[in-house]
Amino acid sequence: MVRIGSLKLNKSIVASIGKAPVDSAIKARKLGADLLELRIDLLDTDARQALAELKNLGLPVIITNRMKQEGGAWEWSEDERIR
Repeated sequence: MVRIGSLKLNKSIVASIGKAPVDSAIKARKLGADLLELRIDLLDTDARQALAELKNLGLPVIITNRMKQEGGAWEWSEDERIR
């Protein structure tokens, strides 16, 4: 079992969500995901809107914004990335 704060994860299946966040998350949940990673660097929609929609699916959501050095797609400055 993995714990993140008070969240207990038995299977620890994480789905990384970027493009088409709601559709991707619904598919991931059907495949057994118990945690969603919302990848801001991969989104083609507004991050706040996507998060609000994902919260309605009933799975915990973590938000990341990965730099290119971390295998991500963020191309702007570090100051903009952490805002």
